[in-house]
Order: sequence, then C-alpha cells, then structure tokens
Amino acid sequence: WWHDRKMSEESGYATTLLNEYAAEFIAESDERPFFLYVPHAAIHVPMQGPTDPPVRTEGKYRYRNDVTMSAHEYARRYREMVASIDEGVGMLLDKLEKTGKMDNTIIIFISDNGAEQIAADKYPGANGIYRGAKGSLYEGGIRVPAIFYWKDRIRPSVNDDFMMSMDLFPTILEVCGIRYDHGATDGKTLVEAIIKGKSMPERKMFWANKGICAMKDSNFKCVWTKNQVELFDISADPEEKHDLGKEYPGKVKSMQKSIVRWWNEVTKGNRLEGYSIFDLEIPLSKQKEK
Repeated sequence: WWHDRKMSEESGYATTLLNEYAAEFIAESDERPFFLYVPHAAIHVPMQGPTDPPVRTEGKYRYRNDVTMSAHEYARRYREMVASIDEGVGMLLDKLEKTGKMDNTIIIFISDNGAEQIAADKYPGANGIYRGAKGSLYEGGIRVPAIFYWKDRIRPSVNDDFMMSMDLFPTILEVCGIRYDHGATDGKTLVEAIIKGKSMPERKMFWANKGICAMKDSNFKCVWTKNQVELFDISADPEEKHDLGKEYPGKVKSMQKSIVRWWNEVTKGNRLEGYSIFDLEIPLSKQKEK
C-alpha cells in the first residue's frame, strides 16, 4: 500500500495496521489541533478475519470470496471484522486519554451505508427490520448508525432525528469555531441537536443512485425507479411495507417534481455520463417550475 506517495510492503491485517497508524498520528500531534479521518476497508469483501489467509486474485474487483461461503463461516468472519474495528476504537480512545487530548476531542463514529444484500441474506439481522440493502434507497440501504462523543460536552441520549453524512462538514466547522457560508453547504449543522438536545428543523432530503432516486418530506418518503413509484409513511411504517401511492397521488406527483428540480439543480441540467436518474429522459424535467 501507499505511505504518502511511496509504495511500500508491510505485513499485517489492514484494519489493525490502520488502527496503529491512527493512534500514532494522535500521539505525534503534540498540542496542535488535528482532524483524523479513519475510513476502514472492513466490513467489506473480501471477507477476511485477522487470521484468515489473504485473498490474492488478478483483475479489478475479482476478489469476492463470500458467494459460496456458508452462512456460519460468513458470520464468523463478519464478527471478527467488526471486532477489529472495535479494538481500534478502544485503541484511539486510550491514546486520546494518555495524551491528554480526550477532553477537547469530538469523536464521530458512523457507517457509510447498510449491509449489502449477500450480508443481509447470510447474516440475518444485518439491516435489522429495514427493507433493502446497500445500493438501494430503501431504509436498509441508507439508514445507518451514528455515535457522537465529546467528553463532558454531550450528554448520553438517543436522538431519532434524521441526519445525513453531509451534515458532518458544517457540524465540524461550527464545533471548531470556523466561520463559513451557511448557504454554500448542503448539510446542516447538528450542534443544536447533539449538544443541546434540540430537534432538527424539518427539511426535504434527497438521494440518488443508478436507476433509483428518493425523497423524504416530513414523514413521507418517495422511492422512484424506472418501473415504479412508491410512497411510504416511514414514521408509521419504517419497514416500508405499505405503498400509499394510490391513496396520495397528489403527494406522489408533488414529490416527483421536487426530485426532478433537485436533480437538475445538482447536475446543472447536464446528463451525467452513465449516471442519470434512470438513464432515460424524464418528462417531468421538461416542465418549467416557477
């Protein structure tokens, strides 16, 4: 792997090595403020625990080793990969304490997406009660856990408000006392919610992946694919079992229009190569909204 711009070889389990380098970074920061981002490859294919033999194959993305793996073996490796991340969290907390930096450090632990479908199938409960998996825009694909810790600043609590990973940027800026143009970021600061326990203001949320787009507006969530449009009340139906589209056709149409406006805004009206909403023209996009 790479050390700065130099390719080097190093023996060990990647997750453990990253944990060790992160702890070393904290120790070497002295009294200087620092930002440390630790994006682990775990949990991800190839499924390998710390003592499993490495997967060595040629070619890009040819390293899946879980397709024929038994559910029992998959679960064992899954657990060991989780444990290696957990050990790293403990290592970093310990280093913060020993270097006297804990009191002035905010720690954010967050997942990037739900477990993929093979994980949900082989390791029951991977996405809990939620429908879908990684790559989908149902809750099983986009609803993830997040933990914020700041010693003596954040009181133990559970917050059920909807937040997005893009909210981390303005949150970190505000915590650090850095001034920024609030209108220039898509995210919203979470400081009021995580430190002061206040509810997040209502806002419309949007997601897009190849062939799928979704929107949340209050309790309503619209999931729009090439072949269908679904509407859910995710407050009453978090498992997204009951499509309310026929009961609220006006709401569906309104949310579709909002999605198209959002899509045209973020793409500046351009068709992205290989990445349009459905790789098709959308009639609604031709409607001019006042």
